[in-house]
Amino acid sequence: MIIDVYLAIPFVATIVQKFSWKTLSIPMLAIFCCSFVLKTYNVIAEVNHWTTFETKLDFKFVGATYGYT
Repeated sequence: MIIDVYLAIPFVATIVQKFSWKTLSIPMLAIFCCSFVLKTYNVIAEVNHWTTFETKLDFKFVGATYGYT
């Protein structure tokens, strides 16, 4: 799994250098919202018995499951 990260870094770095910040800001904002904001809201919503949100995107491989546990 870590080999995949090392193989992907040069390609991702090249893509990031070729695109402007405005072009990359929308996908980065979507990834940030799905991986951090919604998870934080769901924790607060479960405590207060509110409706929680589920996303179709699965970011467990990013480190939330394997990296921190």
